Amino acid sequence: MRQEHRLASSWLLILSHGRWLLLLHLILNKSLSLDKTGLRLAQGK
Repeated sequence: MRQEHRLASSWLLILSHGRWLLLLHLILNKSLSLDKTGLRLAQGK
């Protein structure tokens, strides 16, 4: 029971911060994709 409760509370925490995590994830993905395209352009040239 305790573990389940802990999981539930952690899920609530994740959901409450999910918005920011998603935003951060998107920003990181964008920067990574930009880096990848930059590398491709550099390699192409």
